[in-house]
Amino acid sequence: MNQKFYAVARDIETENNIVINAGKFHANCYSYSSSVWTIHYLLRQKPHHVAWRGYKENIYHALQNDLRIKEMQEFNLNLSKRAHRYFCYEETPSYLGYLVNHTKKIAIDLCYYWQSSAFYYDFGKIACVDPIPVLTETGGGSKRLASIGINLEISGIMSGSWCGDLLQIVDEVPSKYIQMILSFGNLQRDMTKNHTYCTM
Repeated sequence: MNQKFYAVARDIETENNIVINAGKFHANCYSYSSSVWTIHYLLRQKPHHVAWRGYKENIYHALQNDLRIKEMQEFNLNLSKRAHRYFCYEETPSYLGYLVNHTKKIAIDLCYYWQSSAFYYDFGKIACVDPIPVLTETGGGSKRLASIGINLEISGIMSGSWCGDLLQIVDEVPSKYIQMILSFGNLQRDMTKNHTYCTM
């Protein structure tokens, strides 16, 4: 229950790992989560190997004697701010384009995903469970999704199947890539369709 997750993105050019505290999986796998915003921002810049890794301890605390930790936390804060500016401070990042898995040569239409997965939550705001945390998680976080109404028959099969793969968000599907239909719709919330983030 106390397991924390960290979104890890490995830059293929510098081979540096960007580590973002993503908190508890079932509370921070939504489109409005800062960690989701940041990963979307990174993947729109260039490809990264991505993993949503679960740990039983806070890795920042475990590495508290490492002098780079403070620098890492400051870097992540600035990165999060850049991500929010990039998406113009909207309530959720844009779900235009395609989430591409270069390792498996698969593409997911993010507009379709949003239309079939978005739901109303508090105060009439709109969100969805983002596909990236579910697809790249390791640590059993997706098992908690049943508590928030997500169909485990679908998410359970896909959970972690893209962990560590090379991902990117692009405008067009690359040649010879398979387009996969995916939805993690919430069964307990009112669904919404045709949101403006897909029609810009």
